[in-house]
Amino acid sequence: MTRNFAPALLTALTLTALAAPAQAQSFSLQTGRGTTVDSTRDCIRGSGSATCQKDTTVTSPDGTTRNASRNRVTTEDGTTTTRNGFAGQTVNKTRNVTR
Repeated sequence: MTRNFAPALLTALTLTALAAPAQAQSFSLQTGRGTTVDSTRDCIRGSGSATCQKDTTVTSPDGTTRNASRNRVTTEDGTTTTRNGFAGQTVNKTRNVTR
């Protein structure tokens, strides 16, 4: 009975893990000087690609806020990253992977 049950359980757990939706990750951090950093990351994976968005907000003790974001798309052809930094600059990078 145990021998027949173990492969079925393993298969069920594997299928559940594959079908489980990705959840956004977030954190909040406060420094000893009163600065707060809030960051979230969310990824969507499927069909051989992954798209991840990360947003970060930094709030200084006087209430001034700065925002930054990163969008990363990975496919079988490579990875393209677009960053919008705290100073307002936008950086685009593409890295191709050859096999």
